[in-house]
Order: sequence, then structure tokens, then C-alpha cells
Amino acid sequence: MKKETVKQAGKFGIVGVSNTLIDFGVFNLLTAVFGVYVVIANLFSVSIAIINSYVWNKNWTFKDKSRDDIPVEFFKFVSFSLVGMAIQTFMIWLLADKWTITGEWVYSIVRFIGLDSIFAEAFVINNWAKVWGIGLALIWNFFAYRKWTFNTKK
Repeated sequence: MKKETVKQAGKFGIVGVSNTLIDFGVFNLLTAVFGVYVVIANLFSVSIAIINSYVWNKNWTFKDKSRDDIPVEFFKFVSFSLVGMAIQTFMIWLLADKWTITGEWVYSIVRFIGLDSIFAEAFVINNWAKVWGIGLALIWNFFAYRKWTFNTKK
């Protein structure tokens, strides 16, 4: 792998951490505090993270300083991000709503180590699903942004 790709992947990871904190924070606020259905909560939390991601990835990760065609670039970014959102939302729907057995297994570990008084079962299952969704979407997003959105070799 080229040195520039490794450097971009590192920066992408740092931006991803900030996006993840925003995403998890909003997601858990909506689900745990306000009782919003996990899929709807995910759509809101990811939308906010997408805006953060665009600003930081454009200006820092991929150092795309061009001001030409910003609306086109933003449209591409959002389009690819929506694919990532769909991947993440599908995983949340699947693992937090339809097939919760893996999240229940994770909760059994939480209970075994005595953290069930801190973390409710629904919290663990929802966040387990979100971790899987974020992981799969991250792979898609990095390559899509690098190849089609912030391609500095245009």
C-alpha cells in the first residue's frame, strides 16, 4: 500500500472517531433517553455525522482544497454516505430488531462481568448492532470517498 494511502487511512480513522462519537452520542440519546426506534434514531445520528465527516475529510484527510464544483462534490459525498448509512441501518435493523441473538450473547458477557447494573440489555444490543453497521459502512465510505469524491488526481 502506498505511503499516502496509509496516511489518509490514519486521518480517515481519526475523523471516523469524531464521527463515531457524534453518531453514538446522538443515537444513544435518542434511543435511551427519548425512546426513538433504533432505525429512525440511526438515520438522524448518521445524518449529523455525515456533515461532520464531509468538512473534516474534505479539508484534512484528503486535503481537497478545490472550490470548483463544491455542490457536485458534496452531492457525491452525500450519495456515497447514504450508501454507508443504508449499510449501517440495515445492520441495526437486522441485529437490534430482527436477529438479536448475537447482541444477547454480548449482553450475557456484560452480565457475567457484573456490568449489567450499568448497561441495560437494550443498550448493549443496540450498540452491538451499531458497531457492526459502522464497521461495514466505514470500509465502503473510505474507498468511495477516496476514489470518487475526493480524488485529487482528477
